[in-house]
Amino acid sequence: MAQEEQEQIRINGATLTEGQLAEIESTYGVRPISGEYWYDAQSGLYGVMGQFSAGFMLPGHEFGALARDASAGNTGIIGNGRELPQLEWMLLRLKEGVIS
Repeated sequence: MAQEEQEQIRINGATLTEGQLAEIESTYGVRPISGEYWYDAQSGLYGVMGQFSAGFMLPGHEFGALARDASAGNTGIIGNGRELPQLEWMLLRLKEGVIS
């Protein structure tokens, strides 16, 4: 994969290395689409930067620090270091153990 394309895949503000891309492809069977993403290593939640969560990955990947404003939260409620958007907070309240 060309270096220019790799630089377009960022998680938690850091450009993924070829090794990280290979790990994702090996684990999930696909390479990520170019873009800016956030990832919560504690819960496995991820999403497009500035948006609420899009789904789950396995927790524990090392993609750098999760920013408080990663998902443009508006509740003042912090889950694993990220401020939660209102809709996501209401949905996550229904599922115990997703956030701390």
